Amino acid sequence: MIFDTLPAALTKPLRPSPVTTPTVTGRILAVILTVWWLLPCFVFFMAAAPGGLSFEFKLGFRGGAMALVSAVLLAAALRLASMGASLLDIRHRRRRRTIEMQWTLPNSERIRPISIILWVRGGRERVVEAVGRLLALDYPRFEVIVVNDGVTDGTHNCLQEAFLLHPVSRIIRRSIPMQAEPTLYASAKHPELTVVAKPETSREDSLNCGLNLSRYPLICALDLQVTLDPGALTELARGFIENVTQTVAVSCLAEFPDDASTPNDAEVRLSADGQPPSYTAAQWTAPPAPPSHPFDDLQRIDRAVLFHAQWLLRAGLGNLALLPGVVSLLKKTEIVAAGGYRTGYVADTLDLLLTSYAIRKQDEIRYVSFIPEIIARVPPLKSLDKAMVTRAAATQEAFSVIVRHLGLAFGGQGDWRARLALPVLIVVSLFAPIWELLTVVVVGLTALVGGLAFDELVSLLVLLVAIGLADGLGALLCDEASNRRRRSTEEILRLVFAAVKYALDFRWMMGAAQIRGMLAYISGR
Repeated sequence: MIFDTLPAALTKPLRPSPVTTPTVTGRILAVILTVWWLLPCFVFFMAAAPGGLSFEFKLGFRGGAMALVSAVLLAAALRLASMGASLLDIRHRRRRRTIEMQWTLPNSERIRPISIILWVRGGRERVVEAVGRLLALDYPRFEVIVVNDGVTDGTHNCLQEAFLLHPVSRIIRRSIPMQAEPTLYASAKHPELTVVAKPETSREDSLNCGLNLSRYPLICALDLQVTLDPGALTELARGFIENVTQTVAVSCLAEFPDDASTPNDAEVRLSADGQPPSYTAAQWTAPPAPPSHPFDDLQRIDRAVLFHAQWLLRAGLGNLALLPGVVSLLKKTEIVAAGGYRTGYVADTLDLLLTSYAIRKQDEIRYVSFIPEIIARVPPLKSLDKAMVTRAAATQEAFSVIVRHLGLAFGGQGDWRARLALPVLIVVSLFAPIWELLTVVVVGLTALVGGLAFDELVSLLVLLVAIGLADGLGALLCDEASNRRRRSTEEILRLVFAAVKYALDFRWMMGAAQIRGMLAYISGR
């Protein structure tokens, strides 16, 4: 067994607390940032403007509309700058890795074993296949811990029959609190497989239970929605091989099953027997994908925009927000130092990294990295309603995490990218869609009260659509120019049409979902 030793000051873990619980500061900040366009209206209403009350209304609404338009243009400029930086960063990474892989071989003695924790609640028809894929991953030393969170639909019976499970007794090292006492099962066919049966509690408690049972120093938490490519663990673990002591997390973004990634020039397959690794052509194999749907293309554009617009968050903090399907490999000691997994799904890893960073402060140098290669898959959402519900929940989680760790943005910790990551995320990804939706409403009201001429109204609405089109086409260009994707001409043309539809309606629906998430955070629901 390999365990990382915690410093004495960190041996007492923090008690997990709900990550989406609103604070007074968070509520005030959310309200101010959401409705800040009212300030110009109040200024003009309170001032003794000539022309009477009608003129004050026109001038006030016009001032509010112009304030919102200015904020939208600022956010758009920051997004385009982030996309350009993301493009350059990905291209630089690919060139650097090509050189490193030609002249440097990883030492097999530095390979760190991995514990994969799979949370299961439902999905009896997929669980056996999912566990089988994990057991077939190309990595020398790893274990798979399947945590059955009180499922009574026959999932455990399916696992027992497929993998020949039998009860075992084992001492559990309780590094962090967990609510229920688990029952453990081992597999007669796969010694690296452990199945945990426990009463239903929550996702975070199930992951904490698996964390206490894990034997290895690196942790990868998954659910049934995510499928790893065969070489995914090797790619994620490469950051720990290159810097064993100071790397704390390596992450990637899962994409849709039929999104083919461009393979690396070579793939290093690691050996556990001490023999030198051998180079073979990298051909990522993905599970069969269902036929693409037009709604899937809209989600591809949306995910690409968020991915490239959050370059600072990727480069400074090694993670993403608002995007489900982020797969992370973390040091076990970092998770324990942060008090374990907390409530939430989309922003749980980001919260862990920020919490651990706040605790350790400047005690040691810590590296986080985000690899742009596509090495994991996640199915697309099936309907607009599901997409909006998911975005609302992600917004609620992301803003609560930002409020909890806003002090890191001004504490002088980390490099300039880490210090700017959270403020830019607030402007570029979190509130910009809300401001754009409010801009449409305020511009319309301003035109109704006579504060805007018809040509001004049309110009502003065309500007908003052009901003959305620039976002979609810019993200698509970044994917292709950085060689992150491998698409045919037909697929690119199809996505260009999807980018137009994204600019006309889909992004506005996502903006409405983010308003819903913000209101849910403010109300505490």
